[in-house]
Amino acid sequence: MLPKDLDFFNCLSSVGGIVGSRGQGNYNAGNTYKDALMHNRRAHGLKDTSINVGVVLGIGITAERGEIPTYLESGAMIGVREKELLATVQAAMADELPVQSVVGLSTGGLPKQNGHDEPYWFEDGRFAHLRIYDTQSFAVVNEYTTAELQAALAAATSLAKPSELVCGALMRKLAKAMLTEIEDLDSSRPVNAYGVDSLVAVEARAWVFKGCQERRQRVRHSEQRARVAVG
Repeated sequence: MLPKDLDFFNCLSSVGGIVGSRGQGNYNAGNTYKDALMHNRRAHGLKDTSINVGVVLGIGITAERGEIPTYLESGAMIGVREKELLATVQAAMADELPVQSVVGLSTGGLPKQNGHDEPYWFEDGRFAHLRIYDTQSFAVVNEYTTAELQAALAAATSLAKPSELVCGALMRKLAKAMLTEIEDLDSSRPVNAYGVDSLVAVEARAWVFKGCQERRQRVRHSEQRARVAVG
């Protein structure tokens, strides 16, 4: 048991416990447990703080693999610098932070600026303020987004066109996820031929279903109307 007269007791948790991290449910659960522990101890008058940190830039694996920050930006994870993290920890030690602080998540302007689709967690109402904040400050990059795919699918006039649209959009998505040029990919080859890991595959599949959702709904609605007319 820890003594009750500690000057501070801080936990470094993760933003994964806040917005989720696909394929890492056990990791997310561990982080939320640490958050809950700090809340419980603070409720008993103790000086405890949980810091939910995103990726730390410039050190460790992010310094060794330069493609990681670029990949994380596509998920609206801006990360923090080492100096910023240390300043946050010092503030927690001085009891200057609330019981839980989240650092390293993006506002809605960053995906818009970079031409990325909004991350899945923007659909959660709890992050509505982050989703709309500073979106008017950036011009949209000329990038093919989910909304444009949905519009193109809705306007398709042949059965072959949707397949062509989805295939092209998926190739662009994979090229971005793999940090490679789309010209280096061949749509006739299976995805696993490019060494795509399971997390990228899950993300790509979720993106395709999201992009095609409106089209599927329109098709189902049309089929229902046709059945009613025939009946």
